[in-house]
Amino acid sequence: MSVDEHPERYQKYGRTAAGEPRYRCKGCGSTLTGGSPLRTQRRPEVNVDVLKLVVNKVPMRRICEVLDLNPATLYSKLGYLAAVASDFSAKHERRIAAGEVPLNRAYISVDRQDHVLNWGSQLDRRYTTLGAVGAAENESGYVLAMQLNFDPDCNPEDVEADAIARGDYLVPPVHRHYARLWLRRDYQDIDAPEENEATLPADLKAPNGGMQVKLEVLYFALMVHLRKMLQTVERVRLFVDRDPALDTACLAAFCEEILARRCDVFLVKTGKDLSVDKKKLLIAQVSRDLDRYAARANVPERESVRLHYVVDQLRHHRAKNPAGWFEYPLSDMADPSKELLYLTDFGDLELEHLARLTMRASLRGIDKFFMQVRRRLSVLERPLQTRNNAQRGWHGYSAYSPLVVQQLLHIFRAYYNYSLPGQDGRTPAMRLGLTDQAVALEMLSSLPPRGIK
Repeated sequence: MSVDEHPERYQKYGRTAAGEPRYRCKGCGSTLTGGSPLRTQRRPEVNVDVLKLVVNKVPMRRICEVLDLNPATLYSKLGYLAAVASDFSAKHERRIAAGEVPLNRAYISVDRQDHVLNWGSQLDRRYTTLGAVGAAENESGYVLAMQLNFDPDCNPEDVEADAIARGDYLVPPVHRHYARLWLRRDYQDIDAPEENEATLPADLKAPNGGMQVKLEVLYFALMVHLRKMLQTVERVRLFVDRDPALDTACLAAFCEEILARRCDVFLVKTGKDLSVDKKKLLIAQVSRDLDRYAARANVPERESVRLHYVVDQLRHHRAKNPAGWFEYPLSDMADPSKELLYLTDFGDLELEHLARLTMRASLRGIDKFFMQVRRRLSVLERPLQTRNNAQRGWHGYSAYSPLVVQQLLHIFRAYYNYSLPGQDGRTPAMRLGLTDQAVALEMLSSLPPRGIK
């Protein structure tokens, strides 16, 4: 009989060295703990050190060496820290959904980052490629969600056997019982676009343990999550990367809000691959164009010049091709060669209002987080391509387990939001109004995980 369901049968009996509550049975006198992850934390005093090293790009083997941990202990602690981080983030983000945070306007950027896992055997060098979809509030930089298209709780053998028994392979993929998951034959039949994603590479393989989730399903789940979290926000502006199915998921999830004119959706594409020199040339060209426009239009203030210039460009765009992509005329280092497609254009916004929205349209919030993921997590650094590995991406520090990638993303999202201050000395959570100071790492490494009181 569990302690939670039958508390009258037990009495409190102190705590373990890890801080886990201990109980004694009134009937037989036996003592027990609650069975939480806290129970396995034999050295809880090193949790903070593990967290510090992980988010500062120290490889896993070096962490074991520095802290004198064996790999099994380290990965156990990563699972525990991920549970703590998820619980901490959820507790604060429920305040957003409840309307306790003063957020009248939300400018949300949504994008995807792919992660390639190392192959585990020289005999099978196919990749495991997973996508992580994230959303960030641009003004504060707060990352509202970051999820990998991976389900660690699914057993591939059991799911495959049940899928065959149900006849999932005999019906279109969208009508399957396991429509949200990649089944074994999906990796083999990569030439059928109606059954697989168009970007599926030829050497992709299933992850080792757990199962890969369809990106379309993950997109829709993310958008439903954002809609629930932002239900009390007066106006929501979504800036979405041009990714197949991502815009469809956005429009479907926010359909009611869009029709009520409480939500607008923009597709955004930028010249991410441009070199720094080319970006500087574009910015210099923009500065010359603004100077010529200011002299011609006789607008004194620089900010007013920028706004009036965008209004004029929008006016020409609407007269020429109102349903097409708008080439935003003001490039900067974060968004060079930006183009926008206004998906929810009802024709009810004045040009100046629309110009202000296009000036805010950007993916910089989530792109900055993605950049920090690459720079601060050693296992998620971009793989190297050399002649020796036949241009195959492989990195000695990269992850082999998708579960570890998922755990690290949960840990780093909490660290980035609550403990990593920017140049202004404030964290994203402080800018959003969730906290009034940076959260100490002890708070992110010792809180009870979800479901533990």
